[in-house]
Amino acid sequence: MRFDLTTIKLFLSIVEQGLIAGAAEANTITPSAVSRRISELEIRLGTTLLCCQTKGVIPTPAGDGLGATPVILGC
Repeated sequence: MRFDLTTIKLFLSIVEQGLIAGAAEANTITPSAVSRRISELEIRLGTTLLCCQTKGVIPTPAGDGLGATPVILGC
């Protein structure tokens, strides 16, 4: 399966910021575009990566695993 590096970077930014809007601003992209890219990634992976909370988002266990992957790969 081929992954888009930009989408992975957006995902990591969301995890770091805890907010889709914060990640969008940091990456100069609209929040709706970020959300759409993450939704497409979740569909491709067949799992939920983020869990919405009252004040942001947190990674699911699958999201934690994806977040660790770039560190392992040295990205």
